[in-house]
Amino acid sequence: MYFIKKDLNEFEDRQLYLGAFIRVERENENMTLGFMADIVGITKSFLSDIEHGKKMPSEYTLNRIMDVLGVSFNSDYSFRFQIIEQLENMYLLYTELNKEKMNTIIQDINLNYDNYYNSYAFITCDILRLVFYLTIEDDIEISKKLINKIDSFVHLLSKEELTIYYDMKGLYYYKNNDLENAQDLFTKGLEQASAPCTIGMICYHLALLNQRKNNQIDSLIYCERAIQQFSRNFNIFRLLYLELYKGTCYSRERIYDKAIAIYQKVIDNSIKNNYERITNVAYNNIAWTYLKSKDYNEVIKYTEMSFELNPNPSFVELYTYIPYSYYKLGNYQLSLNAISIYKRKLKNSIHLYFLDAIEAKIKKDDKLFLECIKKYITILFSGEKDIDMLYFVYEELIEFYKKENNFYELSKIYAELIKLYENT
Repeated sequence: MYFIKKDLNEFEDRQLYLGAFIRVERENENMTLGFMADIVGITKSFLSDIEHGKKMPSEYTLNRIMDVLGVSFNSDYSFRFQIIEQLENMYLLYTELNKEKMNTIIQDINLNYDNYYNSYAFITCDILRLVFYLTIEDDIEISKKLINKIDSFVHLLSKEELTIYYDMKGLYYYKNNDLENAQDLFTKGLEQASAPCTIGMICYHLALLNQRKNNQIDSLIYCERAIQQFSRNFNIFRLLYLELYKGTCYSRERIYDKAIAIYQKVIDNSIKNNYERITNVAYNNIAWTYLKSKDYNEVIKYTEMSFELNPNPSFVELYTYIPYSYYKLGNYQLSLNAISIYKRKLKNSIHLYFLDAIEAKIKKDDKLFLECIKKYITILFSGEKDIDMLYFVYEELIEFYKKENNFYELSKIYAELIKLYENT
């Protein structure tokens, strides 16, 4: 079993969920507490106690309430456990990124949503939908609406539901670049987690979060914790991605040999397991690491391998690697030819500024080179502030000003870099 089952106090749980359901439906119908109590034929205080989970209505009173609300309530409590199991299945499939089976579950939930919603499982259904729409559909608007709704009922959730919800809400904040709230929620989820897949997935998210914060040590720690959990379930997909993240940590710390060794191992294993997407990411990462370590022939080799696997990569910085490598190797005509090809690929991308800067440098147009490279840096600063990329681009400016013996501009660049490191 992937999840450790916790017995719910059925009597209290039934009262709380039923009361919450009645309150939500009453408010949806814009009925006041007093108005509805009068129609049902009970006192306002009794209805209030029902909605707050303090009292359970008789079967007759419950039927009257549902008639007034115009809904047919499924009072079979075992149905709640069935939906919790479906939620756990959905989350487990997410850890494996099994989109096909996740789609099958969500289609059933959406097709029969009224039946599922009008039961003790109504909040669980929304958590299940949140997992799908946030991870597979990447629909931030639907996810936000679901989170706003679920937040009102957090006190009702079982331990498993709460763990998954904290992880998903943390992921929502992560995707919206609110890293502090994301970290707080991931930490809360980790404190609640007891199953290998939830512990592993939350550690996985924390590894990503710490990479974005440029905290490579903590990222490595969470990578190892996640690997320990996913190894128990033989989740090869996540294990390979975690190795990629470890490689990124070493690459950012400029321990290039170790990073490259990790990427090579990932490439071998991802090809063996037919994970084409992971293979391509590994090609991208190893090309970037070779670029930083100034091994430009290897950059060209792995960039071409990546293009062979996917001619239209989502990682569009890849289009700058070959022109830049030829430029650094002194093959200026090959660089200009590649720039001409890849400019059409990049279209309106910010990385056009980098290609324009290389082209200007080859043509000895220092004014245009400085204009393009500084514009590129300004745009990079306005994004997620990837220190790795910024430092790489700054190196071109540093090299330029060193040749010019312009120590004033060099001091400004170093001051900017120090400030950047201090703020991340």
